[in-house]
Amino acid sequence: MERMMEGMMDRKVQAVNKRLDAFELRVLERPAPAIDLSFFQAAPTVLADDTVLDALFSGTTEEEPVPTHTKGKRHRSSRTEEEKSQKRQRRQEKKARKASILDEELRQQRVRESIAGASSSSPVVEVPPIVRDVREHH
Repeated sequence: MERMMEGMMDRKVQAVNKRLDAFELRVLERPAPAIDLSFFQAAPTVLADDTVLDALFSGTTEEEPVPTHTKGKRHRSSRTEEEKSQKRQRRQEKKARKASILDEELRQQRVRESIAGASSSSPVVEVPPIVRDVREHH
């Protein structure tokens, strides 16, 4: 009985090995997938270019030393156009966020009122959404 079991196990192991061999041959016969390496070769250059541009335009470079008589003073003319533009952009984004929050609060209030109005007999007045121009006029 034990020899029969050993023989059966040997045949099963041989069958599995044949299947593995056949699978391995099929995999080896396939053509290798074409991999475009140009992206990887170009990536370091792109990264280096970005680093150089960031260093040039980041504003973190050392500025000329400030004369001692003007130390601590900041002239309005020293602000660059880019700084002014960034400040204006932040102000506009802040206004837009506030307007968005207010619009959402008003919408939620209208929903609550319409739910309350639906459960009571009082008429519901529809309020049109408020449209704001978030651009700054200066």
